[in-house]
Amino acid sequence: MSSHRREIVWIHGLHGFFRGPEDFRALAGALEAAFIQPPSDPDSLNWSLNRDVDLDPSVRLRFVSWDLRSWLSSPDCKSLDDLVNRFLLVFHESHPSKSPRSSRSEHLERHIALGEGLGARVLMQILNKESHALDDAHAKKGKRRRSTDPLWDRVILLSGHPGFSNEEEREKRRALEERWAERILREPLEKVREDWFKQPPFSTSPRLLEQLNSEARDWRGQMSPQRLAEVAQTFLLGRQIDMRPGLAEWRALEESLRVLWVAGERDRKFVSLLHELQDLQVMGEFWMCPDSGHAVFLDAPADLAEKIRSFLI
Repeated sequence: MSSHRREIVWIHGLHGFFRGPEDFRALAGALEAAFIQPPSDPDSLNWSLNRDVDLDPSVRLRFVSWDLRSWLSSPDCKSLDDLVNRFLLVFHESHPSKSPRSSRSEHLERHIALGEGLGARVLMQILNKESHALDDAHAKKGKRRRSTDPLWDRVILLSGHPGFSNEEEREKRRALEERWAERILREPLEKVREDWFKQPPFSTSPRLLEQLNSEARDWRGQMSPQRLAEVAQTFLLGRQIDMRPGLAEWRALEESLRVLWVAGERDRKFVSLLHELQDLQVMGEFWMCPDSGHAVFLDAPADLAEKIRSFLI
């Protein structure tokens, strides 16, 4: 490794449902990272992090908070796979150093992915695809499965749900999401959104509601109420397959990837889920953030930042 190449760490943040890219500003501040919001235009394929972002070259940490609403607003985005593919297309085009066409960079660059809620599930789906593709490639060559370079060398999953393993639970959740979709269409959106965050597990983080009251009214981005209702019925847990079988395949990436699963200590639902994944021996480190509810990035940004710094070593 050349001593003349500086290390730059890009942290790519993906927010949750009913949320936006501003969610991670406090966390970026606690990390002392530059906070970058890419254009909200879903077709911004000519935008480059290296070319179009004016940053002090001495800044080592750079937090890129992507706007999932950019792609969710399109009726052509009909599944989690569609959302994953659209994000990856723009991700590669916006950062040539991670593109298959990339050449040597003047910096030693690392890419870290961080997702919360829906954003975490997007990252889980990407890792499932990467590990499955690696398995298939080595199976065709008749070789023992071995690691390769994934898109990121660290992935941080905040309140990441792998889906329901029980079909009855999934059906109940789907019916619940359909009721929320109906409310989105017939009631004031601000009221529906407030009620959404008053329910568990979101209610374990009072700061979520506090932030709702101080936010600008553009939180739904370019989505109409009709499209927002469709998103609620398409991208939430009721329509998600159980990802647990795919999580076991992440071992194919373990030589070059580390995963951190995070839940707030007061969020009993996700703490229980993390214990379940530990029992299943899913790859990764598991951390319950003290004195925090569901929204760890809001409840304890300093503690989360400290954990992330140690995780990057």
